[in-house]
Amino acid sequence: MEQEQDVPTSPFANMRISTHEHLPGMQRVECPKCQGSRKFFCYDCFIPMGDPALVPKLKLPIELDILHWPSELRSKSTAVHACVVAPDNTHFIDHPNLPDYDPEEVLLLFPSDDAPTVAEYPDLEKIKRVVFVDSQWHSAHRILREDKVKNLKHIKIKNHQTLFWRVQRCGEECLATIEAIYYFFAEYHERMHGTYNGEYDDLLFYFSYHYNLIQEQYRREDKVFPRKADYVQLIGGNEGKDSADPKKTGRKRRGKRENKKEPPTSKKQKVAVDKTEQKDQETK
Repeated sequence: MEQEQDVPTSPFANMRISTHEHLPGMQRVECPKCQGSRKFFCYDCFIPMGDPALVPKLKLPIELDILHWPSELRSKSTAVHACVVAPDNTHFIDHPNLPDYDPEEVLLLFPSDDAPTVAEYPDLEKIKRVVFVDSQWHSAHRILREDKVKNLKHIKIKNHQTLFWRVQRCGEECLATIEAIYYFFAEYHERMHGTYNGEYDDLLFYFSYHYNLIQEQYRREDKVFPRKADYVQLIGGNEGKDSADPKKTGRKRRGKRENKKEPPTSKKQKVAVDKTEQKDQETK
């Protein structure tokens, strides 16, 4: 008798994240403010769809500003998650409409070489606001050169491995914006109070849902995730799988058709992944 293989444990399993029970059954509805078709939340109005009482609401210890490059789709921005779950303290600001900042009270989270970590920063209790840049790296440097931003002191978080499902060309330590926001506030709380017990885990409420959704769907169908090697932890491991190789994945059931000339499978797989995200993530 074969021994049953354990399903890999979610990295969010031991975190204090509110239940996702209501999310799978949600359907697209009209946003009451902008009338856009939305599913889980409106990425323009920053409000949850459905019963707002089912969505966690956090109060952050300091203000959070998100500087967004306007040519990038809000529908794909994980930073919007913070606007939905911490609406009273989160401010989504499109470039170039940047506010004036007091360098004595405001920090910019950016991993410059000489930036201190949250644990190392002196007089952290004097800081009233932290600023995050929400854009691709080439656009981020345009924002950093702005007069209202370039004089801000930098602070950085510890190194962490991303769980983001999109390819990060700058390396696995380049986090999705909501991951960076979460780690900052977790490290901030630990610095100020000496310990961290999940007080801001719900910043990952939507992120963890989509991560688990992708893992479960690809595991159920025994498919290899085409974007990132070994991203989906298959039952029994990924050994022997052609991970993230769009030229090899998907050939298992072709049989005699394998020698026929067919379009490259990478485009088909990309569409399949995008459809998975579009069904359960906010898209226009």
